[in-house]
Amino acid sequence: MGYPRRSFGLGDTLCGWGVPSGPFVILPLFGPFTLRDAGAWVATSAALSQAIGPDLVLGWSTTDALIGYERHQHELLRIETEALDSYAVHRTIYLQRRATVCANDRAWLEQQEEGDEEVEPGR
Repeated sequence: MGYPRRSFGLGDTLCGWGVPSGPFVILPLFGPFTLRDAGAWVATSAALSQAIGPDLVLGWSTTDALIGYERHQHELLRIETEALDSYAVHRTIYLQRRATVCANDRAWLEQQEEGDEEVEPGR
């Protein structure tokens, strides 16, 4: 019908319901998340494991992670070598991307840009 494809997940649904995003974390091997998005990812993975089997989910997740890393490998290496605080760069990129999808996260980001005191998203 001409509409652009957009992927939505449980994290987006929880955001729409007003669940705060919580603190930002970078999970080894899994990447950046907010607490809300990490919980949604775990719940989705558990549900998929029950529905189609853990072997398929593990294979799919591993392949997806490797393809994603390959696509962004050069940018990740550039951030690690050039940024004074690579954690802050990753946090800013992730939260800005989430703000394009989630109105609650967008409101928090706008507060930060106005110079309000620094607080974690969703608080």
